Amino acid sequence: MKRVICVVAMFALCLTCSGGLTQAKGQVSDDTIRSVLSQARDLINADKLDEAIQLLEPLAPVVGDRLVYLPPRPSYELPADAPAPPPVPTSVVQCLGAAYWGKRDAAHALPYLEIVAARIPPDQDSLILGTVLECRRILARQARRSFSPAGVIDGRVFARGVIEGGMLFVPAERIAAVAKWQLHQDESTRSWELAMGTKKIALSFPSGGAPAQATAENGVPAREVAGTIMIAVRPLAAAVGGDVSWDEKLGLAYLRLPQAPAAVAPG
Repeated sequence: MKRVICVVAMFALCLTCSGGLTQAKGQVSDDTIRSVLSQARDLINADKLDEAIQLLEPLAPVVGDRLVYLPPRPSYELPADAPAPPPVPTSVVQCLGAAYWGKRDAAHALPYLEIVAARIPPDQDSLILGTVLECRRILARQARRSFSPAGVIDGRVFARGVIEGGMLFVPAERIAAVAKWQLHQDESTRSWELAMGTKKIALSFPSGGAPAQATAENGVPAREVAGTIMIAVRPLAAAVGGDVSWDEKLGLAYLRLPQAPAAVAPG
């Protein structure tokens, strides 16, 4: 039971620091979500994981990763006169991932954990990333499934991706956040570029696509997918002096940017 409580607390901490996940639209009120999540949290803490899952799963397709705030659980370690701790941001996706991982059900936990991992900012710890990798390793050993393509940036940031033309594309904003680069668009030409101090890398989009094709001949291939600018991992690494390794079993590309500290090793 303590293991599950730690997982829930870990997710809540990362969501607090990241400012929360994307707020999915739904017809369910915040009060209803809070009520369900409060019950689910109590069930998880009581190690009644199956009951928590049955309670949460019907809500997941409706509200997704929408956040609500719950009062923190009482702590007997705090002095009686200590100020009340702030409310804890919680989502259905977060609780489902915690419940399934508490059961060590990697197949069902992984999709929820990846949604959470893909939102955590680069300055946070890699505990959830490590759990995502462990889920993929468990499933790879069982040979039970193939994986959605994704990238691990500098060993500490998870990025969901797409493969097109034999290249893995991941969100440019995730890479820019890790490397502290700037992603911006020239309003007059509608071209995009990554700015690394004085050095700039043009992003090259397919002709006729939106946004317009970048003018630089050596632009790094990019795509716009559901409103997100995605950049090809291997050409970017070549352009900036980084390195990429591909783990076929786990469906992961490990992108190492120049002068980046090690965190989570491939494999």
